[in-house]
Amino acid sequence: MSAKEGKSSAKTPWFFQNRKMPLLVIAITTFLLYTRVIGFEYIGLDDTLLIKENQSFLQDLSNIPQAFQQDIFHVPNHPSSKAYYRPALTLSFMLDAQFGKIDTKVYHFTNLIFHILACLLLLQCFCLLKLKLETAFVLTLVFAVHPILSQAVGWIPGRNDTLLALFTLSSLIYFLRGIESSNTSYMLLHLFFFMFALFTKESAIFLPFLSLYYLSFIFKKKLVSKQLLILISGYLGIMLFWFVLRKAALSESRAVLTLSALSNNLLENLPLLFQYLAKIIIPYKLSTISTVKDTNYLLGCVTVLLVSLGIVLSKKKRWNRIIFGGLWFLLFLFPSFVVPKLTGFEHRVYLPLVGLLILLSELDFVKDIHFNKKTSILAITLISLLIAINIRHTSSFKNRLGFWKTAAEASPHSSIAHLNYGAALVEKGQYEKAIKTYKKCVRINPHEPMIHNNLAVVFAIKRRYAKAEKEFQEEIRVNPTYSDVYYNLGMFYKNRGRMTEAIQMWKKTLTIDPNHRRSIKELAKY
Repeated sequence: MSAKEGKSSAKTPWFFQNRKMPLLVIAITTFLLYTRVIGFEYIGLDDTLLIKENQSFLQDLSNIPQAFQQDIFHVPNHPSSKAYYRPALTLSFMLDAQFGKIDTKVYHFTNLIFHILACLLLLQCFCLLKLKLETAFVLTLVFAVHPILSQAVGWIPGRNDTLLALFTLSSLIYFLRGIESSNTSYMLLHLFFFMFALFTKESAIFLPFLSLYYLSFIFKKKLVSKQLLILISGYLGIMLFWFVLRKAALSESRAVLTLSALSNNLLENLPLLFQYLAKIIIPYKLSTISTVKDTNYLLGCVTVLLVSLGIVLSKKKRWNRIIFGGLWFLLFLFPSFVVPKLTGFEHRVYLPLVGLLILLSELDFVKDIHFNKKTSILAITLISLLIAINIRHTSSFKNRLGFWKTAAEASPHSSIAHLNYGAALVEKGQYEKAIKTYKKCVRINPHEPMIHNNLAVVFAIKRRYAKAEKEFQEEIRVNPTYSDVYYNLGMFYKNRGRMTEAIQMWKKTLTIDPNHRRSIKELAKY
């Protein structure tokens, strides 16, 4: 941090006189809080598929160009196949695979380091945005320990939003330095990190808009024509390059991208905005996975009212910065809202939270933070409370059974949570409990893919053969393109001595998935 970043005076507390001290405290606090995640296991939410079952791809560094030419899952018949373009996430997994292969410790350690780096960059960014150092420190510490971000650290694929923040904050830092110094090199670095942010997640496409807003309405100085030309040309060139590669990688996507469909999805998912705001301001009911139906509208409205009152009652507020923070929060959050039936994963709030903190920094009681005995006690109490909630919430990501149990309990309307909780129970041999969980999933959503298949498998294990066959047939009716259900029904027929029907099922599997190895193996025997 430069000497210009915040004012130094005789009244400045000793803690802030050494500029390295706040950075050190943030790094140590974050590390101590999250160090236990290094021992966490796979939880069975994309992590197994993306890492454990993808080692042959990840360990071969010659596949780096291929990471830019395919979707993140690149698995036939996966529900999210050809929907998400995440090359930077894949590259980060490839780097970890060189050292740890399938060892989760390496991946979780990387998640922790990414989060610490993001927090340090955030403090730097706040200072460049001219926040008082005391205010910047408290807001960064809140960000570092806030329990809503524990999913980005405790769940391995959650690092995608941490990576997005790393590249976005780096890009913004160089932008702010560039416009202050009129240094073209800084602008080129701003564009460089913007490119990596875009290859991390598509919501980064709004960074140029936010940068130009800041330039026009906050900085209020014109760039020389050469710099502005480089900036605009760079934005357009990077976005075109990204768009061409993304379009090629997702060419087989079945997503409906009409304006009407996107608008309907946005409106349908809008209640999640209340969820996220409530979890940030009043982290009362956090959940590892949630649905629109799990929204507590009363708590959401109370949160909006509290923030609105804080803005209205603040006499020193600057509307241009409040709008900048609000736009940051909404623009980085809303792109995910166009996904149909969006699941409310908390890690999606990682980068948007920065914008909300910028907005809150304009409230008088936040802006005027000065560390004395009283404010120190209040700050320590707030941080301690967030840490306590964080410790409890982060434990949800320790292992597969614990994660999905927490998900099912906290999100009673989530069929996905109950489906996977049932699968985790089966893995532990708790069949009767799994049957009850699967039946609850059916009541929530009888058309949930795989639920009838999974229920059928458990019924077969418990020798309830008539119920098992009925559930297999029901899965075929509601999910006819699911190849595994035909293979499983074939195995069911084989074990019952009905070989003709078994062979028919395996052949049917291969019409859907010609590379289905288990069906090929079974057919080869007969």
